[in-house]
Amino acid sequence: MFVGLALGKNIATVLVCRALLGLFRCVGTIFLGDTFSDMYAPDDRTIPMASFSYAAILGTVAALTYAGFIDEIIGWRWIEGVQGLANTTSPSS
Repeated sequence: MFVGLALGKNIATVLVCRALLGLFRCVGTIFLGDTFSDMYAPDDRTIPMASFSYAAILGTVAALTYAGFIDEIIGWRWIEGVQGLANTTSPSS
């Protein structure tokens, strides 16, 4: 989907790709609580859940920083390209 955003030539393509990204990428956060409840006992669940939440918030803040630099230097389409490249190395993509 990030490739479609990076290469999209009109606003319709960008909107459709963003809608599909929102639809399919939200599943991980929906099932997160159930995943942690399957993996950890209730008393041991607090640290992993807090660590994941911290990483998600930190990633949101860090993304604004690197995206601002990328946008200023080479354009907004490359933000999506860099995100797509980062997701290819992720085991969950």
